[in-house]
This record gives sequence, structure tokens and C-alpha cells, in this order.
Amino acid sequence: PAIPPTTITMHSEFRVADLDTGEEQRYTLVFPGETSSAHGSLSIFAPLGAALLGRQQGEVVECAAPGGITRVRVLSIVYQPEAVGDYLR
Repeated sequence: PAIPPTTITMHSEFRVADLDTGEEQRYTLVFPGETSSAHGSLSIFAPLGAALLGRQQGEVVECAAPGGITRVRVLSIVYQPEAVGDYLR
């Protein structure tokens, strides 16, 4: 079965809202070595990155991070490679 376009996969670009602060962030989920804070990269090895993989738009995700518990809502999927047939990225 195809992956729904509302699912976070590797190299997906998405928006989340921090449920405690209301702050919105835009990230791209990447492999280690591809991270760049200037470009909003989030490593799959980071606690939040691992927690977001496979999650759907609208879901609330909670994870333990070095600074405490992080709770975010997935607002939207801006880009998902599978949705546009970009499997080589």
C-alpha cells in the first residue's frame, strides 16, 4: 500500500506547533550528516525526529528530550518525497 501524503517520512518537510509555547517550527526530517540548523533540519536520531517519523498530520506527539518533555502537534506536511515520486532524494 502507498504511504498517505499526510505521513512524515524521511526527507519530508513539515510544520509543527509546540503545545506548551504555541511556537511553530518548520523542519525537514533527515539522516545524520545531513543536518543544518540554518535549514531547519531535524535528525532522525534526535528524540523529536524519531518520535515524528511515521506520524500523521493532526497528530499530537510527545517525547522525552534533554530539556524535558516536548509536546507538538503536526500542523501540515509541506513536502513528502513519496507523494511526488521523488524516491532518490
